[in-house]
Amino acid sequence: MRKDRKMTALFLSCILCGFLLRLISVNCIRNQLSEKTIETEAFRKLDYSEETLEKIWLFAQENQLSGSEILAQELILSGCILDDFNPPSIQTIEKRRNLFLFCDRRAYESVVRACRAIWEDLVCFPVAGFSKEDSTFTFEDTWMDSRNYGGNRGHEGCDIFGTNNACGYYPVISVCEGYVEQIGWLPMGGWRIGIRGKSGGYFYYAHLSEYGKDFQIGDSVMAGQLLGFMGNSGYGEEGTTGQFPVHLHFGCYIRSRDGGEISVNPYPMLCVLSKNIKYYTDERSRIQQEIKGVWKYGYTVVA
Repeated sequence: MRKDRKMTALFLSCILCGFLLRLISVNCIRNQLSEKTIETEAFRKLDYSEETLEKIWLFAQENQLSGSEILAQELILSGCILDDFNPPSIQTIEKRRNLFLFCDRRAYESVVRACRAIWEDLVCFPVAGFSKEDSTFTFEDTWMDSRNYGGNRGHEGCDIFGTNNACGYYPVISVCEGYVEQIGWLPMGGWRIGIRGKSGGYFYYAHLSEYGKDFQIGDSVMAGQLLGFMGNSGYGEEGTTGQFPVHLHFGCYIRSRDGGEISVNPYPMLCVLSKNIKYYTDERSRIQQEIKGVWKYGYTVVA
């Protein structure tokens, strides 16, 4: 009889311990996971290496899993700062999913959705050259650096420079498939175009010298399609140029809780995409192109 009581007490103690551990886990997760998670600077900074990202995507492909969901889980558990990736078991991934959904379904789904919008549509670097030798571009991590035109603000993008400082020389191409959501002049961005990717990310290209064609809002765009040419327009009324060196301002935005746009750091994206820089035929024969009737260098993709 006494033995049965001991066994019952031990059984109840195990159940209680399991419940307490789960309660502790839930509380810890709730401190790291909320509907504000994707709006935090820690998440938006994309503070993880290209190597870590490659490990996650390779693991996901090998196991027919969603790379975006695995990345989301790792970010939640690490406080959005990933130093490395140690592949979990499939059972662990499922347990994590169930725990996150139990803690806050909407928040968890928003993190997965944001990871998908940022990473899953990327195909090629946003600027192309005319030969491999002519396709060297430089960029630095200047996201949220101080800027003062239009008032003190953070730099919501990354600036890409080529070796040639001439307006209208380098083709600017779409990093993804999607559609034109915004186009035209902005005092800060000059001639700009915004492409909404299929997974929901908004990719912003500013300071163009001109457009690749007469785009209309809603037009479909393919990855690698010509959007325009690198320039130095902006920082003034319509038509203002020459206020800064020729470059492309490239930005990426995701949807916030209220449906607005919040910027994320495009520098890690450019590091990944720099392995897929397109270059075009180096025919200096001024082949006529359909760019508002202007003659331009040829840009038939060869790689």
